[in-house]
Amino acid sequence: MNLIALKRIKHNGKRFERNQILIEVDDSSSKRLLNLNAAKVTNETITSFPSKETTESEHGESSMPITGLDDGLGSPEDALTDDQVFNLINDHFKLDILRGEAKSLELEFAGNISKQNLINLIIEKELEEHFLDQIPE
Repeated sequence: MNLIALKRIKHNGKRFERNQILIEVDDSSSKRLLNLNAAKVTNETITSFPSKETTESEHGESSMPITGLDDGLGSPEDALTDDQVFNLINDHFKLDILRGEAKSLELEFAGNISKQNLINLIIEKELEEHFLDQIPE
């Protein structure tokens, strides 16, 4: 399903600005983004990728292209704050499950890492999407 971002979001490790199209989003992610009012369904498709320079959308609003979205200003989550992400992961995962999943993502950490520090590391390395996608709605 194709979605259009209603605000700045991060999906599958990529940043999308408002009015950008997310192509072929899986059902689980689509439901999550729609429930968060972070995106809406669209019939629009992209036939070519815009240049790396800022482009004007159909509505005269400035938007960033699909590529090159990392602005170097950190990693804010408009759909969920880091605190909200932390709380969701903390509430839905036990430490041993977090460790196993983090290892499968090739995240390196000390064997005696605390749950809090592991969640913070997951957020810092921008791997939270993997965990959020596993949380039932």
